[in-house]
Amino acid sequence: MTWPQFADNFLNEALLVDVLGTGIRSGVKVPLTHVVQMDPMPVVQVGRDSVASGVAELMDEGEGSAGAARRAKAKELAAKVGPRLPRAGRPTPTSRTCSVTSLTSPTRKS
Repeated sequence: MTWPQFADNFLNEALLVDVLGTGIRSGVKVPLTHVVQMDPMPVVQVGRDSVASGVAELMDEGEGSAGAARRAKAKELAAKVGPRLPRAGRPTPTSRTCSVTSLTSPTRKS
């Protein structure tokens, strides 16, 4: 479940939800820096019902469910990216770029 707070987080959200198909949006529409400047300032952007329905959708175990499909896609992507990450577990800028490129570029047939 994505929960963007600042500008680049919304791009990451779009990557996870729209491109990779592994995430769902929490419902945050406005960056936190803009919320504090609103008059009147909204109390919450995302209510507990939205969070509960998002978590339920992600955890749905039913056969052919969207949640199961997202988890399968995440495992598939992890298998692709895993060998490209350094052993220490922290990605370097180069490994991160290679990983995103390998996930978003069309696959080559050998």
